[in-house]
Amino acid sequence: MKICILTAGKGTRMGPVDTNINKALLPIKGKAIISHIIEHFDPDDEFVIGLGYKGQQVRDYLKVAYPDRLFHFITIDKFEGEGSGPGYSLLSCKDFLLDPFYFIPCDCLFDSDFKSVPNGNWIGTKSVDSKQSENYCNAKIRDGIVVDLKDKEKCSSDFVAFTGFLYVKDFEIFWKNLEDTRAIKGEHQISNGLKGLMDGPGLFGVEMNWTDLGDIKKYRNEKKKEYDYNFEKTDEFIYFVNGKVVKFFADKNSVTDRVKRSRIKPKIFPKVTGRGEQFFSYPYLSGGTFYTEGNYKLFENLLNWLDQNLWDKHDVNSSKMKELCKKFYKEKTLKRFDMFNSLYPSYNFPTKINDISVTPLPLLLEQIPWEKLYDGIPSFIHGDLQFDNILINKDSKDFMLIDWRQDFANESQFGDVYYDISKLYGGIILNYDLIKKGLFKISQDESEVIFDFAQKNMTSKYLEIFEKYIQSKNLELNRVLLLVGLIYVNMAPLHHEPFNFLLIALGTQFLNKINFKDL
Repeated sequence: MKICILTAGKGTRMGPVDTNINKALLPIKGKAIISHIIEHFDPDDEFVIGLGYKGQQVRDYLKVAYPDRLFHFITIDKFEGEGSGPGYSLLSCKDFLLDPFYFIPCDCLFDSDFKSVPNGNWIGTKSVDSKQSENYCNAKIRDGIVVDLKDKEKCSSDFVAFTGFLYVKDFEIFWKNLEDTRAIKGEHQISNGLKGLMDGPGLFGVEMNWTDLGDIKKYRNEKKKEYDYNFEKTDEFIYFVNGKVVKFFADKNSVTDRVKRSRIKPKIFPKVTGRGEQFFSYPYLSGGTFYTEGNYKLFENLLNWLDQNLWDKHDVNSSKMKELCKKFYKEKTLKRFDMFNSLYPSYNFPTKINDISVTPLPLLLEQIPWEKLYDGIPSFIHGDLQFDNILINKDSKDFMLIDWRQDFANESQFGDVYYDISKLYGGIILNYDLIKKGLFKISQDESEVIFDFAQKNMTSKYLEIFEKYIQSKNLELNRVLLLVGLIYVNMAPLHHEPFNFLLIALGTQFLNKINFKDL
């Protein structure tokens, strides 16, 4: 079979989530929306993909995720403005669809085994609230046959919505009628071709399970079914598809640098097997994260393993190290703080947290003796070292590190070992696995905050072991705690509400516990 999927549109109804990525690649249940569609069909089927807005992303993703599938990529020359629309985009794919074919929009999920569909042209349908009907092409069905179509019009309850899922058997008639370019709501719609089928050989209506993800509200409602709290960022995504882990980054340099860094330590990072401008992939690894599989005895083994395999010391000019630490700690923190302020300009920074008065974060950032952090220890580092990024093989108990950072202040060969230590410490206290399950709460009244979050029973034992390790390596615990507080603050603008406010409060709490004079 041939299946046409259009991904050309800008997805203006998706709001801020499509700023960095094509909407067909937004993740649902660990896979891109388009993956759910593709995997519904046989491996030998052909796919005709209409490309437009961020089209290179779609091309790269499909090549990385499905190197053995057959794709025909068609660049749509006009995917916005007058004369554009799904009808125009589909017509642009005509030369590859001169056979019976399926057409499916890229912003939906569906459930159909095609075993009970009619032997002829048909459209997928689903009942929607008549108040929403003007957002759809609507069909009146009588005895399973489409007898009337109204596109982008408010309709009575005896009409059902066309889901966008279409099977065209009489393709010549469909194409002839689709060439009618009369616009509906300013766009060239597919309904012109549907009317040709309805008035000619006939068009069936097939009721199906269908989920519309075409606007930000619908997409977020579907995402809520996956997590109690959505931990995803807006500039990077992860997919588990076709036996692979596929990572997306809005920053192309991030992909290049992460791939390079993975090759420096091939025994502790997974082998990158595919990549595009904004994607790379590696085989899915069996096992679990340290959050799910670890214990305090394995934690001691982990620290020794990190010592031997990750934290290689580097001989670096001290002035260069100070410059890197200044950029990474002070300048990045202040930039992230400004980012938070721009997102929440009227936010009241806490002056009381869990009934204890605190110095608010803006004043704390002025008081921090930043220069005390510049004397870093140059080592190869992971850069985001926390239990969720440490895999344990269930049988061998071997470790593997994933989701490594691309650089330390644009330096890819080394960073400050204190940063890895502090990241690991912060991830023990604030268990990100439990955060994803929504096991936290925060309330704020003016500048007073009350918060709480779940911790594992082994947390105190982990910290006891870790602090002994820190002392054994002649590292300064106070500096680690200061960096933990700064790490929480840096994370805040990258995450959704209300977790971002918890991070601000927790970072503020940490920084208030440190006597800066002792550093």
